[in-house]
Amino acid sequence: FQVLPDGKIIAVLKTNKLSVIKYNSDGSIDTTFGNAGIVELGNIGYIPIIKVLNDGKIIVTDLNIYRLNPNGSLDTSFNGTGVFDIYSMTNNKMDHADALFLTSDNKIILSCEYNMTLPNGSNEDYPFGLLRINQDGTIDTTYGTNGFFINKIHPITSEGSLEYANNILNQSDFKKIMVGITYSYPNPTSYNSFVQRMNVNDTIDTSYG
Repeated sequence: FQVLPDGKIIAVLKTNKLSVIKYNSDGSIDTTFGNAGIVELGNIGYIPIIKVLNDGKIIVTDLNIYRLNPNGSLDTSFNGTGVFDIYSMTNNKMDHADALFLTSDNKIILSCEYNMTLPNGSNEDYPFGLLRINQDGTIDTTYGTNGFFINKIHPITSEGSLEYANNILNQSDFKKIMVGITYSYPNPTSYNSFVQRMNVNDTIDTSYG
């Protein structure tokens, strides 16, 4: 959930559908939002994330990225429909969001394990991945390699892994701190947490750790 400047609360939760609800500051539902205070989006997938932009528009992620207008309607200036299908738009390289970060110019950075195959082809590999999306809902191909940043953190390069960030935060100097989990895949034998720091230009900060 997120508390808005006027004291109202915007929340995302799983009901029969992925749903966004807006509450007044007194806890009552704000019936001016969506359909009597509720907006139902797509099917339920992973843990949903919600962020509110400075202009009042709302970003919701799960299997898709949704951008809503302040009144709860889909913002069709975002990818033409208000919806970014993560799986199809990334050519099956990512299928949901584990963490969400908004840049100062309202670009979207999402974290999810990146679908690739090890060089020997013996195992699937899902290293840590980031994707950056422009305000209009297109992939920002100026970021990383064609919009993707990929970094395998698991120390055994010949072994498959599954890695993702749970949270991405800005430091006061605008370097990014990412906290997540990495483990061997498909037969987990070890689980490790990781913290990764990235420079302002979104390269790995090798002075850290």
